[in-house]
Amino acid sequence: MSQPPDRRGSRGLAVAAIGQAFGAFMGLALGGRDLGLILAAGLASWGEKWMQDIAAEWTRKGNIVADAALTTSRINGAEQFFGVVIGDPRLIALMQQIAWAAAISGYEPKLQALGAFLGDAVARSDRLDETQLLVSALADIEKPHIAILEILTEAAPDDDKYAAKAAQQAEAARARAANP
Repeated sequence: MSQPPDRRGSRGLAVAAIGQAFGAFMGLALGGRDLGLILAAGLASWGEKWMQDIAAEWTRKGNIVADAALTTSRINGAEQFFGVVIGDPRLIALMQQIAWAAAISGYEPKLQALGAFLGDAVARSDRLDETQLLVSALADIEKPHIAILEILTEAAPDDDKYAAKAAQQAEAARARAANP
């Protein structure tokens, strides 16, 4: 939106086109036959900005996952890493599963863990089945779930002193879960 079309790369043009089309579609859908064209014109630039923000967030998430995967795999360079991945259909499937889980989460420790799982699978393909199960489980876990798991894994209080401490810790965990 800030650059003329001849200055944008193909990615920028695609983001702009999709965003403008989405904004126009929303204008037509919300405004009907009479107000639709006016709303479509107004919402097109909003849709472009929205798509730029989404593309930036996908890039951020992808960088976190990729950095963790490369670090864990101990492979030097993205080209070599992805050469290993595309050479094994099971790794491609795992990478798709991880990409989907990362796309629907913004929780950075989870994104790092997903990348580490991918890197480990690339380094040790003998553990691929185990990794797929772990990724499936992690896909559904977010920050509030971690707080609950922390409560569940602590030792049960034996007396009043420990009960008070456990209550304080539970309250702190609830506060963390309420403010992800």
